[in-house]
Amino acid sequence: MDTFLAVFTSLGVDSSLLIQIIIIAVAFFASKLLFLNQLQFILENREEKTIKLENNADENMNKVTKMMTDYKQSTDSAMKEAMKNFNDKKQVITKKMDDFFKTTEKEVNLQIETSREKIEKDISENQSKYLQEVDTLSEDLIKKIIH
Repeated sequence: MDTFLAVFTSLGVDSSLLIQIIIIAVAFFASKLLFLNQLQFILENREEKTIKLENNADENMNKVTKMMTDYKQSTDSAMKEAMKNFNDKKQVITKKMDDFFKTTEKEVNLQIETSREKIEKDISENQSKYLQEVDTLSEDLIKKIIH
């Protein structure tokens, strides 16, 4: 113990050391009560809110990703349904137009055929008429040439 006292006295430690230790202890406990506990509370609260917000951000990001996937699926299905409706209506219109075209084609062919038959009949009537008149016309022509 004498060695410790010799070391302390050589360092200039005297009887005021005990008072200094008491002052430091009181200052420590007072600062702990007034500042350090409040600082610890603020740090823990900030960390809790930060981590909690990060977890909320992750949850929100997952919700957004799920919503994007749902939206993409719904738009894809709507697009497929719209294309199906479009193709169905196109087929109905195409069939209707094909039927109309066939009907019109039959009517036109019938008109052509009746016109052709009428023209052939007119030609055959005129041909027989002109063939009957050939003799008289040829005689008239010969007479005109001779005279």
